[in-house]
Amino acid sequence: MKKTLIVLSILSGLLFAAVGGWYGYNKLKYEKCYVKITENSKSGIVNPSTGFFDYNLMAYDKKGNEIPVKFWAQKKLKVNAYLAVDVFKPLNKDSNDINSYKEVTGEQLPEKVKEKLNVK
Repeated sequence: MKKTLIVLSILSGLLFAAVGGWYGYNKLKYEKCYVKITENSKSGIVNPSTGFFDYNLMAYDKKGNEIPVKFWAQKKLKVNAYLAVDVFKPLNKDSNDINSYKEVTGEQLPEKVKEKLNVK
């Protein structure tokens, strides 16, 4: 009985460490950036082959550096909405794909990003 408990404890610990390590590893693969959906951006174009809305926008990291990003959404996103996007690393100057996005408020943006996006 004791051996079974010890083996189960070790296996549980290994599983917990593996899941935690995977979560941490995934966090290292992305850079948090911010975008604003604007009416005059050449975005929200329906891709005829998928039916999704394709977006090509300029994002900003927490230091205010510009990063071009592209992503798709199943619905047209709200104009003037701010999104926090997880951009795949390494970042490049031409175009970057994102892993996920989440709508945020203007107050949640870093100061340098607020300056770039003219948030008051």
